[in-house]
Parts: sequence; C-alpha cells; structure tokens
Amino acid sequence: MISTKFTPYGKNIMTVRVVSYEKSCIKGTLSCSQMKDDIEFTGAISLLLNIEQIMDMHNSPQRGEEPRSFGADSCRMPFTDNSRQRLDERKQALATFQINVMFRQNATWQGRLFWADENMEASFRSVLELIRLLDSALGEKATEQRPMVKTEDE
Repeated sequence: MISTKFTPYGKNIMTVRVVSYEKSCIKGTLSCSQMKDDIEFTGAISLLLNIEQIMDMHNSPQRGEEPRSFGADSCRMPFTDNSRQRLDERKQALATFQINVMFRQNATWQGRLFWADENMEASFRSVLELIRLLDSALGEKATEQRPMVKTEDE
C-alpha cells in the first residue's frame, strides 16, 4: 500500500507586509502559519532567502534540485535578528501581499501572488517574475503617494 502525505491547504502561503519601498528597496515583515513571530526584512534578497529558508525547514514545497553555492552553506542566511531596531508596528503598511509557492522546480519557484489591498491575483513562473510583479504593484503605490511637483512651465 502506498502512503500519501497531504499538505494542509495554505501551509505554503507567506504574508508580506511592505512598509517602505524607496528606490526599489523593499522593507517590511514576513509571516506565515508555521512561524510564531514575524520576520523583518530589508531588501528583496533578504525577503527571498527568508522565504526559501522557511520552505526548506518544512520541506514544503519540496525542492526539485539541491542548492548550489560557492562554499558550504554560504547561501544560507539566518532569519533576521529581531533584537535589532524593530519596524514601527503602528506605521501603516504600504501594501500587503500573500505569496503561495506551489512548486520549486528548475531551480526557481512557481506559484500565485495575491495583492490583498487591491484584491488582485497573478501567477508567477519564476522568482524573477515574482519580483517584477511586486515591483509593478509597489511602483504604482509609490507613484500614488508622491506629491505632484510643479514645474516652471506650469
């Protein structure tokens, strides 16, 4: 008899709360059902490495390949140290996203990105495509919040 292991629905969903997006540098917190505390991140690389580490810890979704690096565990980055300066929890989020990584194949991720504030959803076929989707959404929000600057011609 073959044993089938089921993964609970929503186990792979990560919530990303963006509090700042200046000069294409993303800053905020990452949370998921498997973690007790939120993880702070500054920059896209920090965000992606923390998501990858959470998925590795729970082996869900399973990797398609073994990770490569320049040295033993050089690509492993510990979770952000929460004892450092904490993000101001009262600061309103610029945007909130839910990332559902369904597969880790061909050395990248495939899944769905849900933009909670706008109730919009898109699929991504790679981490680069995920970053571009986040950038397009956050670029829109940053443009909306910038004050209009009058030029001398007006």
